[in-house]
Formats: sequence, C-alpha cells, structure tokens
Amino acid sequence: MPQDSQTLPSEATDDIEMIEPALPSASTAPNVPGPSTSSSSDKITFHITHGEEEVDFVLSKKDQIECLKKLVGSKFSLPWCRIDLQGWRRPPASDKITFGDLRCPVFVPLVVVVLDPSPDTASASDETNLIERLTQTFTLNITCETTKKSYNLKFPGSRTIGEVKHDIFEVTDIPVRYQKWSGWPSSVTDRVTLACSGVVYPEHNLTLCRQPPVKESKKQKQQVVCIDDSDSSVGDYEDASESFNGDDDMLYMGSVETSRKVRNLIPEEVHDEIAGSISFMEEYVHRYGEAHPLFLQDTLGEAVKEAFNKSARERRPLVIYIHHDGSVLSNVFCTQVLNSEPVISYLSEHFVIWGWDFTHEQNKQMMLRAASQSLGPMAANLVRSIDLEHMPALVVANKIRSSIEIVSVMHGHLVVNELISNLMQVRDRFLESQQQEIMEENERMARERVLREQDEAYQASLEIDRAKEEAKRAQEVAKEKEEQMLQSQQRQEAAKMEARKAEASLRLPLEPPDIPGDNIARIRFRMPSGEFRTRRFDAHSPLQVVFDFLLVEGYPSEDYKVLSSWPRRDLTLLESSQTLQQARLCPQETVILEER
Repeated sequence: MPQDSQTLPSEATDDIEMIEPALPSASTAPNVPGPSTSSSSDKITFHITHGEEEVDFVLSKKDQIECLKKLVGSKFSLPWCRIDLQGWRRPPASDKITFGDLRCPVFVPLVVVVLDPSPDTASASDETNLIERLTQTFTLNITCETTKKSYNLKFPGSRTIGEVKHDIFEVTDIPVRYQKWSGWPSSVTDRVTLACSGVVYPEHNLTLCRQPPVKESKKQKQQVVCIDDSDSSVGDYEDASESFNGDDDMLYMGSVETSRKVRNLIPEEVHDEIAGSISFMEEYVHRYGEAHPLFLQDTLGEAVKEAFNKSARERRPLVIYIHHDGSVLSNVFCTQVLNSEPVISYLSEHFVIWGWDFTHEQNKQMMLRAASQSLGPMAANLVRSIDLEHMPALVVANKIRSSIEIVSVMHGHLVVNELISNLMQVRDRFLESQQQEIMEENERMARERVLREQDEAYQASLEIDRAKEEAKRAQEVAKEKEEQMLQSQQRQEAAKMEARKAEASLRLPLEPPDIPGDNIARIRFRMPSGEFRTRRFDAHSPLQVVFDFLLVEGYPSEDYKVLSSWPRRDLTLLESSQTLQQARLCPQETVILEER
C-alpha cells in the first residue's frame, strides 16, 4: 500500500521577481487573525490574483493555509470557506497544513477561484450554513464495480474530496489516478471540502471503478520526462488532470518549471545513513509520485538485519536500489518500471528494499563503507564496479548458510516484464536454498528441544525438592511467627486491660459508709464463678461507677452482661450517665454477671 503523502522540499528561488507592483498587504485587515511573527528568513510572499486585482501577503512558515484564505476573503470580501487557491506546486490536503510543511519557496503566485455559490449571491446565512456543514458527518454510499462491494463510509464535512479518494485507496487498493467516479457534483476539484462540494446530506451515493492505465504517446512521455527533470512527480502530473482544468494545469506546471530546481535524492551535505535514507524516500516521492516501492528508511546494516537476522522461514532477499541522476535511464526506469504496480507489489511481498543515491561521490563512498561492513568486502567491490552506463541498478543480496552473497545485479535498461522475470528467478533460487535451510533448522531445533526438555525435567525435579524444603521451612517460620504474634497480641491486650483498670480505679469513688437511708445503693454482685461480692455506692453516682467497679474486678462490660434480678434487664444497655437511683438500684439490688 502506498505511504502517506510527503511534503515538498524547500529550495531557494532568488531568480524570481515580481512582474507588477503589488498592492499593500492585507495582513492588517480588521477581524482577521494575523500571521505568526518570525524572522525574515521564515517569511513567504504570496502573490494573489483575483480577476484583475492583485495583492501580496507576507506570512510565516508557521502559518496555515486557512490563515491565508481568511486574509484573502477579508481583502476581496469573499467567504473564506469558498475560496480555492490554485497554483500550488502540490495541492495541499487540508487547510490546516502549515506553509513550512508544504516546503513553500519564498515567493508563491496563486490564483483565487471562488467555489459555487458565487460571492454575489452569498449571504451571512449561507456562510453560517456552510460552517454548520463543515461540522456535520456525511455518509458516502460507495458502490465499487471493480471489487463488487459496497462501502458505507462516514466523513466530516471538513474532509476534502482528495482526502476521501486517498482513504478509498486504502480500502479498495485502487490508486487515486486510476479511480473513475460517477456521482460527484459537477465542477468540483479534489481540494473542495464535502461541505462545499454540493453532495447530499446526510447520505450521498457514488459509483467507483478502476480505469486501466492510459498508454502515453511519445509526446506525452516527453512531457513527463520534462516534469521529472524539474523535480516534479509523475503522480502529481496524473493527479492534476483529475483536479484542474486546462488553465490550472498550465499554471501549476509553469510554476513548477520556473521556480523549482533539481534536487538530488540525497543531498551532498548528508552526514549519516539514516538522514540519507529518509531524504532518499522523500525526494523519490516528490519526484516520481506516490506509487513507489517501500524503501526502508534506515541504515544499510538495519536493512540487512531486517532481511536476514531472522529464522530461515522468515528471511527475505535484500534488494538495494542504486540511483544516479547522471544516468539517462534513471527517470524512465523509475517512472515506468520501478513504480509500476506489478514491480511494487512483487518487491513489497517478497523482498526487503533499500535505496541510495550515488550522484555525489561523498554519498557513494559512505554507502560503500556501509556495504563493506554489512555485506562484506567482496559485495562492496561488486557494487563499486557498477559504472554510470549501467545505472540505475538493483543489487540483490541473499544469506546463504552463514555468509551474505550478491546473487544478482539488474540494470536500468530492463522493462517491467524483464525485471519481474529476473526477480522471480532470484526468488526461485532463494526458495530452493531456503527450503534446505528450513529443513536443517528444523532438525537443529528438534535436537535442541530434546536437550531442553531433558534439562527442564531435571530442573523441575530439583525445583520440586527445593519447593518441599522451602514449604517445610516456611511452615515452621509461619508457625513460629504466629505464636510470636499471638503472644505479642496477648501482652498488648493485657497491658491495655491493666491500663483501663488503673484508669477505672482512679475514677471509682470511695465506698460510702453503711448509713441507713435512700442515699446509699447496696448492690450485691453474683460473679460468674458463683461467689458474691457486695459494694455500697452513692445513690446519686452515675451507673458508670458500677461498670468501673466491675472492670477493676476484671469483668469489663464489653465481655459480661450485668443483669438485674427484677425486672430482668441488662444494665450495660442503659445510659451510663443516669444515676443509680434513676436506674432503680436503690436502696439495694442483686445483679448477676453473665459472660456474653
């Protein structure tokens, strides 16, 4: 599956100059969010043309396309959500993309196209409705005649038609340039949002099929090569025909040809393999389009590990693509052979592919040193021997036994069928050696499994013995610990009880003298042991003094009931603050202590 879109590289355009003097900047227009402040090196000048009017806006690379549209809308009194800016080198996928992500040059000419309805008939309520539609969810009922399937997909109104087409590619495997649609409203482009496109809300029906590739005439092929020389991409050229009319195509192509300089896939100043491989991938996509082999973006050593440092069953041959901009075959080979769907599919399924650019001698030597370390000196010498006339080249490496060998070198003069045939031959030879290695690996794994099982059985026996000993020791330790805890708990409880007794003893008033009358409560206690104790209390003392007396004697109220004889009641359930007289324990009473 193709990767996500990449952004264009930045480049200087010192040779661009303004044809006509620009009007004053509209960045100071009222009620419009201003651009971000930054240094002059981050400034980008946008030359906007709307009908016969022209104006320049200077913005920062950190600003978004939405900011520019709002400035343009304020200047020309247009609803910004209906503004389509045409002339980008690469159509942006969203208004939220920053100019830095687009890698815009310092001067960008753009033309304003107003989407229907026109500003003459637009009103504030129309714009409000559009804003509401941008937040709504549209259901697209898509019938794919190629896959014979139906899809019910939901998209926000802010999604552009181009983004929808890319999402459909992920579902159906039909590249955007081969998608043939019916059901879209007329005169819409890929950069129009669903909210502004005129599709029916909440559901809209569409039909999709795959159209066969169109064979290019000799003149068309010359045009494609011309665009490649200006560092554009075949994918951009083809996709542009779906999104622009003739005038737009001329504006887009003219902008690319006049303002872009050729950039090598890997710049001369690159210092390490990872940065080089990332640059290689990005520039390859910019130049040759979104349909491309999935080059591994890492060092050659990591590519070797990805291909060979696995079990014999999981290994894949390694394909190293060597590019050189000095070769006349490079553009044709990349656009017509390496980027063809059969080659992309076969490489992705059966090979690990890594790419490098030999255009600069410094980068060539860096790769040869990496090849010597990862593939061996013989492989590095073979790669070094490939001359410019035979580039670009595909070098195929395979791991045979414990060594890595170069098994094939395919040059850039091959056509698609020849390249596929050569790759299939390489894979057939690889499968033969792989089967033998898988058999040997299975035998080795079987022997290792037997030894491992024997060792595991022995270790398991030792583990059982150790477990028994540990369980016995743990049981003894646990028992001892439990006894210690019990003793400690008993000591703590005894200490607490003694403290409570001491406190109760301090609270307990002295026994009053035995004087006849109702001011003395004579209480006879029958202890759980059967013995009797008699104690005198002041009749006006609270019931708590009885409980304190019993606590001092060793009978706490939480462990024993204190029952009066008649009526039979548990004194511990009464309010302890009431007096003995109120509790009807005067002048005398017999109570029974009963363990709870």
